[in-house]
Amino acid sequence: ARVRFLLPGIRRGFLISAVPILVLAVLLWSADAAGTTTWVVLRLCLSTVLFAGVVRMGDGLADPTRSLHQLSVVMVLGSVGWGLLPIVVDTSDIDAQAVAMFAIIANLAIVTITCAADRRVYLAAAVPAFVLGVSGLLLMNGDGPDRLGWLALLALPYSFAIFVTANRTLEE
Repeated sequence: ARVRFLLPGIRRGFLISAVPILVLAVLLWSADAAGTTTWVVLRLCLSTVLFAGVVRMGDGLADPTRSLHQLSVVMVLGSVGWGLLPIVVDTSDIDAQAVAMFAIIANLAIVTITCAADRRVYLAAAVPAFVLGVSGLLLMNGDGPDRLGWLALLALPYSFAIFVTANRTLEE
């Protein structure tokens, strides 16, 4: 049941993610943030490869345990791609910092909804983007830790609380 619930949502998530990637790219290019093109190309290539891998899994019901392991790996890699945004892109400008924070929080929101069927897949999808993204926001600013990074720290516990509620509902 978990695999049956997760696979369609994750497939749609990879297709839908092209829109926020391009929107973030436009916002970052307009802020003249160095590294934007590198991140966009990396993120689109990663999404394409991961989407193909998920499609190749079929319905995943032949070996559901293996499918959950594969989905966890796919989601870790996808999450790393999102988390690299404030590391690859120069976020010294407040506009770029705001865009990076928006990307981290939006990613957590989408992951919380689409991965509610399995705790491992949720954590694989949420933790790398969060850890890399918040670290990037806190460390990239040469003037010391930036307030947006500290505010972003609140997003993971909130996301997890929402996940637990959705996960319990699905299990019931």
